[in-house]
Amino acid sequence: KQLCSWTAKDIQSFITRVGVQQSSRDIFAEKQIDGYLLLACTENELKDYFQMNNRKVRQMLIENVIQTIHRERQTLPQWHYEAKKTKGKNDYVYIIYDPEDHSIASEVSNFLKDKKFRVFTHNIRYGKNKHEFVALNGPVMARTKDVIFLLTAKSCRSTFTFHELTLAEWFEKPIVTVYLEHVWTNMRSSIRALLADYPSVDFIHQSLHESLTILHAYLRPQMLSSEEPDDYVQKLKQTIRPLASIATYNSNLKPKPSCSTNENGSANHRFVYLSYSKTSEKWNVIHAVERLIFV
Repeated sequence: KQLCSWTAKDIQSFITRVGVQQSSRDIFAEKQIDGYLLLACTENELKDYFQMNNRKVRQMLIENVIQTIHRERQTLPQWHYEAKKTKGKNDYVYIIYDPEDHSIASEVSNFLKDKKFRVFTHNIRYGKNKHEFVALNGPVMARTKDVIFLLTAKSCRSTFTFHELTLAEWFEKPIVTVYLEHVWTNMRSSIRALLADYPSVDFIHQSLHESLTILHAYLRPQMLSSEEPDDYVQKLKQTIRPLASIATYNSNLKPKPSCSTNENGSANHRFVYLSYSKTSEKWNVIHAVERLIFV
């Protein structure tokens, strides 16, 4: 078990072995200090708040924490360090979909393969937990340039797609949503906020072939040469719109996040996706925020 996942009881055993005096251990227990909170403690806090007045004991505790983290990094697979540095290759795409949507995923995959794309999806083995699932699919996704998300009633609530989408956002991959079903209000609020401003292709009100052609045009904009008719190019540009725009227009719904009104009285919807990185110890704000309101 990683130090950040240690319980308050684990911490008590740990600081006892290090030689922390009983009065300080009682304060740790009273404040329910677990592994995550211990990692956030500074030496001054150990002295001021936990009454660890012996400098040698404080340094021993800090040194033991550092050694524990070092051992973890030596024994656990650290795939994300190299994966984060990997540059996605052109014409490499990763499709995110729920296993029950395999049929439409195959249609999209086969179409893109015919267009000379290399197509990747999640591993057939899901792993025993979230960490194994992400470790299996992370290095593969890192090699791709674009990520395609098939939005259906199943995928909008799927745990697997949730992990893959947040992983794609962490990799800073451009995500395009294939809008297959009216499920805007059924989506996880965090995923709705994450995808709201990303482009989407409406597969509901067009034929499958036409929708796939538009998706192809988005992935390879260079195919729209100057020889293409202007009305055709304009139609393609109008068809590829932010997911929130397509979902709201098709369903005549107002998104749940609070909205502000501009001078003309029209609503200017803002969406925000927030995540906290334990590695960099900072908040990651993906989209611009003018005003954050909890609803």
